[in-house]
Amino acid sequence: MNCVICGSNDWTNVDEYRFKPSGMSICNTCSFVSYPVKWKTEEEIKEHYRTDYRNPPTSGYLYSGQRKLHFHNVFLKPLFDEWKKEGRIEPEVGEIGAAYGMVLAWVRDMYPGAKVSGTELTTSYRKNAFHEFGIELTEDFDYSKKYDLIITYKVAEHQLDIDKMLLKYKECLKPNGVMYISVPCWFNQMYNFGMGGFDLEYYYSTDHINVWTRKLFESLLKKVGLEIIKEDHVIYDSTYLVKSCDPKELTKDDFENVDDIKDKMKRIKEAFMACYENRHDDAIKIYPNYPQAHIARVEYIRKQAFGEGWDWIKENIINKMFRECSESAELYVSATDLAMRAKQFEDAIKYAEMGLKAKPNNPVSLGQLINIMREIALRSETKEKKAHYFGQARQISRHLKEVSLQNARESVDFIYLFNSHLPIPEEKKHN
Repeated sequence: MNCVICGSNDWTNVDEYRFKPSGMSICNTCSFVSYPVKWKTEEEIKEHYRTDYRNPPTSGYLYSGQRKLHFHNVFLKPLFDEWKKEGRIEPEVGEIGAAYGMVLAWVRDMYPGAKVSGTELTTSYRKNAFHEFGIELTEDFDYSKKYDLIITYKVAEHQLDIDKMLLKYKECLKPNGVMYISVPCWFNQMYNFGMGGFDLEYYYSTDHINVWTRKLFESLLKKVGLEIIKEDHVIYDSTYLVKSCDPKELTKDDFENVDDIKDKMKRIKEAFMACYENRHDDAIKIYPNYPQAHIARVEYIRKQAFGEGWDWIKENIINKMFRECSESAELYVSATDLAMRAKQFEDAIKYAEMGLKAKPNNPVSLGQLINIMREIALRSETKEKKAHYFGQARQISRHLKEVSLQNARESVDFIYLFNSHLPIPEEKKHN
């Protein structure tokens, strides 16, 4: 297996940095990590994803899919606004790894004239895409078309020879077409992609054939001739909008230092073990960009922290978390919770709003805002202020009901609860 970044075939096994030997290896030229012994042919991978990779979708997939649609909407809004200005109402949109078609259906809802198509290997997902959305997905991408937008969202890390695949997709872009691509990147933040917390074996899942740093992934884009025109590294890992450009030959400056990556892998394992043993300060010292260690530390020292006071908490816990894990949206939830416990509602609102900016329409942050408004209302001394804040809580509850199917039932409970706290205006009583 040749390295997709530098093309060499010089690998060293690095299973020592995990618990279960899996053939994890590092390229000695550029530091790209993969499983060259495990994955050898595209057909092997296809068969794995057809049946073994995941079960048929459940309501949980619907809920997570809806949350991702909020991320897509924020990231792609400038592109869609540009399309509207141009009068582009029938865009050609193709998606690689379309799951059961939720994103393509969303695009079609916005653009009824859109021509949408996509690929998906998992058989049960293809069937759901057809019966749920009327979208007929295929195993192979249609290279005969020219696309305004190609979407590959959390797929590239699963593809063998991704450098060759990106070149093929690029050739299918219209002259002003773009590719929307999102991937996990390793060795920066200790975070499990797609789930909360951190588990070492999940982090190095063998389903991820391509394990790259952000620098190496961007070098891959440079190599195949895809220019970054927009990027975000908070909403959901590393997400890019790219357009076609001339390929560039990579140099050593485009690679990572092998010893540096090995050192990070060593420290990641040590930090994980320290956190597992409740040595949270040690874990953070070993690997500062470890959100779960910071969150666990909060719970471990909470009694001491509240004894020190709110200013101490802000400087020694919250600001420390934000400095060391600047791209972690989860820490805003933790900070909001701390501020609420300390009855520091102004700061709690600020942190919750920061969390919503990082994760648009995050139900957890919206739920926190509802509780903040309710607590302020209960503490308000005048009827007018009580009504104002109960009204704010009700408004956020209504918004939560609209943006999260998963939280619809509790949102209705909240709405009815806050209705019962709000007075009927005098003029309405006499009508």
